[in-house]
Amino acid sequence: MQTSQKTLPTIVLIGLLLLFANGCSSGDPSAIVKKFDVALKKDDYKTLGQISTPETAKILSDSGEEIKKLILMAGGIKSCKQTIDGNIAKVDVTYQNGGGQTFDLKMIDGKWKIHIDPYGW
Repeated sequence: MQTSQKTLPTIVLIGLLLLFANGCSSGDPSAIVKKFDVALKKDDYKTLGQISTPETAKILSDSGEEIKKLILMAGGIKSCKQTIDGNIAKVDVTYQNGGGQTFDLKMIDGKWKIHIDPYGW
């Protein structure tokens, strides 16, 4: 194999590694969940509205304090693992206290939004 033929697979491999290593960039589901956690703790309902589906925004306006209490009891986010399937993502969060939960997100207009099922809440 010539040098140029060896270079292309190396470049592709490096690109893929960088893509996966950047698992919490600003627009990915894990970053949105972390932003949600911070905004909820700060009562930043403007940010919460921007990163939530309309159904979730309604739930937060009705039950935000209750949700905030649950998240505060859990401690900060220790780790998160995301899976993406088209326009749907799931982020499994492990909290500092050892507990965990799964956040559902939907892609709306090219942006990931936290989605809480109004019938499951």
